[in-house]
Amino acid sequence: MTTPERIKALQNFGYDPEEGRFLCVAALQSGYFLRRQFLFFIGGTKGWKDVVLLNKLRMNRHCRVTVYRHNRMVYHLSAKPLYQALGEKDNRNRREHQPSTIKNKIMGLDFVLEHSTYRYLAAEQEKLDYFVRALKIPPEDLPTRRYESPRRREATAKHFVDKYPIFLSAGPGGTVPVVHFCYVDEGLQSTDRFETFLKQYSRLFRALPDFRVIYIAQHDGLFESARRVFEKFWQGETAQGVPAGPDTRPLFDYFEMRQEHEARDFSRFDTARLIRYREAKKQFAGEHYEELYTQWKAGGRAAVLAILSPGQDLKEPPIERFSTYVLNHDYDLFGTLTSQSAERPVAAGVQTEP
Repeated sequence: MTTPERIKALQNFGYDPEEGRFLCVAALQSGYFLRRQFLFFIGGTKGWKDVVLLNKLRMNRHCRVTVYRHNRMVYHLSAKPLYQALGEKDNRNRREHQPSTIKNKIMGLDFVLEHSTYRYLAAEQEKLDYFVRALKIPPEDLPTRRYESPRRREATAKHFVDKYPIFLSAGPGGTVPVVHFCYVDEGLQSTDRFETFLKQYSRLFRALPDFRVIYIAQHDGLFESARRVFEKFWQGETAQGVPAGPDTRPLFDYFEMRQEHEARDFSRFDTARLIRYREAKKQFAGEHYEELYTQWKAGGRAAVLAILSPGQDLKEPPIERFSTYVLNHDYDLFGTLTSQSAERPVAAGVQTEP
C-alpha cells in the first residue's frame, strides 16, 4: 500500500488526513508514541489537536495507554484493525515490549520525525521490494531471523526485525540513492550490540553500491567508541580506496554539505556539522573549486578526480560512511537503563481490541 492509500483507509475510522499521516509514521516506524511527538509533527501546541486525536484513538480502541515516571503517558498503537487498514495486520509493532525497547522505539521515531523529508522504508515488504526486487539483492543477504511456531512445520523467516529506521537520500551528483541505516542506542554502556548489528548487516552492506550508518543516541558518550568499532568492522570487509590528495575527502564532504544546504535540506545539520560546513566554505573558496563543484554535480567524484589527476587510474577516496546524531529530548520517563529490566509502568489503562 502507498501512504496516500493508508491515510485514506484511516479516514474510515474518523481520522483526518493530518492525523492519518502521523499514525502511519508512528505505527510503522515505532508502534509507540508520545504526545509531544504528535505536536511536533503537526507544529501545534498542547491542548487541542492532541486531545482530539487521543479521544479518537480511545473511541476506536486503537491504542493502549501506559503511565510511566512523572505521570508521563506512552501510547501504544496495538489494535489489529488499525494495522489491517495499513496493510500490516501481522506487524510486530503491535506487540507489547519491555521499557528499554519502548524507549528505543520512541527515540527512533524522534529521529524519523526530525528527518521527515527522506523516503523511509518502514514496513518489511517495502524493504524487500527495494532491496530484492529493485536492487536484485538475494534475500539470503538480508538480515534475517527465523521464528518457529507449533502451527507450522517450517520456521518463518523475518527480515529487519530490529526495525531501526532505514531511509534513502540522493547520491552525489544525483546518482543512485544512498541507503542510510540507523542504529538506535537507548542508553547502553557498551558498543557490543552495535558490533552485533554490523555483523548482521554485513552481507547487505557488501551488496550495496553505497550506504551510510548513523549511530543515534541521547548523548555522545559512546560515539568515538562506536566509530572505532565501525572502522575496524569495515576495514575487515573491504579494502580502502586511495585518495587522490590530502584535501580530497574534505573537498567531497564540503560538496555534499553544500548541495544539501543549497537545497535547504537542513535535516542532517547539527551545530558541529554547520560549523564544519562554514569552515570548509572558506577553505574551498575560489573559481577553481566552483568549477570542481559544477563537475561534481554533473559527474560525481570520478569527474573531479579526472581533473585533479588527469591520466591517472585513481580509486575514489574512502567515503565517510559513519556518522552520529544526538537526540535532544527528555527520556527520563523511562528511568535509567540499569533499572529498566526490573522497572514496571506506574499504571496502565488498556484501550484496545484483541
